[in-house]
Amino acid sequence: TVAPAVERAVAERYAAAGVELLDAPVSGGEQGAIDGTLAIMAGGTREVFDRCRPLLEAMGKTLVYCGATGSGQVVKLCNQVIAGFTMAVLAEATRLATNAGIDATRLPKALAGGFADSIPLQLFVPRMAQGIHSPPLGLLGLLCLLFAHGSVLRHGSCSRYPAREKQDLCRKKSQTADFCKAMETGHLAAIGCRRVRKKSG
Repeated sequence: TVAPAVERAVAERYAAAGVELLDAPVSGGEQGAIDGTLAIMAGGTREVFDRCRPLLEAMGKTLVYCGATGSGQVVKLCNQVIAGFTMAVLAEATRLATNAGIDATRLPKALAGGFADSIPLQLFVPRMAQGIHSPPLGLLGLLCLLFAHGSVLRHGSCSRYPAREKQDLCRKKSQTADFCKAMETGHLAAIGCRRVRKKSG
């Protein structure tokens, strides 16, 4: 995933050389790539998208044309913001249950089918509850980079981005904490709570 502005700049350079570019970031992880079931969000001209469709359909199950060049990257950033903070919220729920004396491994079954249910809840809460950090879910530094891209986009689109403070907090920890350990132990939330108490005091 790259910043939409960078994608557009690269497309302009390619166009000057007679090369057409389609930005088509994906979601679905390694297994989705292996199974050919990725979600692909594409940006560029409609003509190039239609020409590339057969190739993209061989790699993904969900294929959506999002608009002009850079649009695919915008949608991917939306995906990453949702996914990143979903993991943080799941970690909070897991920590809440554990601290209250509940076996948090029961959460997925107890919440299955309800409004709070989700694929991440079913896949990752058992790992969080048992302290399983391998294989890692990703790098905290990468998540912070994506939030930084989103912050730049926020200024360009006049959109509020309340996650900016969390982004700054993540950046401070990115050199020493890996994403899964920080999220799965509720570490980031604990730091955030301390900061809130300090300000209010």
